[in-house]
Amino acid sequence: MMPLRICYPFLIVGLAVAAASAQDESVRQSDSPYQEEMPYRFGDDLEPAIDIEGARWQRTRLKTKNGEAPEAGREHTVLAELEFDNQRRGGVTLTVVLLLQDENGDELQRLACPEYRLGGNKSKVFKSKFSVTGDDLIATRSVYLFCRVE
Repeated sequence: MMPLRICYPFLIVGLAVAAASAQDESVRQSDSPYQEEMPYRFGDDLEPAIDIEGARWQRTRLKTKNGEAPEAGREHTVLAELEFDNQRRGGVTLTVVLLLQDENGDELQRLACPEYRLGGNKSKVFKSKFSVTGDDLIATRSVYLFCRVE
């Protein structure tokens, strides 16, 4: 049987590695550009939980300007809120595009956000406005996410 003083450092190292692994399990890694299709219904929050070369895309929310439900046959102002956390020391430029898709994966609307600038070790929620028909919002069943980090 090994003395406790020899096993104890291994126990500490093992617990530290397990704790670090548990924290990173919720965030996946990706090279830039990141691209993925995710199931989605208008009004739900998306949580990509993806680390793109140090810039973490935490959350995306699409909502109508006044929070009303989308109506068929009507144009709506849609607010896109994108939450990012930059883990890098230096600033990054983010290029984000959201493609709203129907149940067959056909494109309904392309929401190309302006380039966002995020300083080093900073978190921010970026907001952009788009005009989208109620028919497209109602028919949305998935969103294709694209993000390039420079």
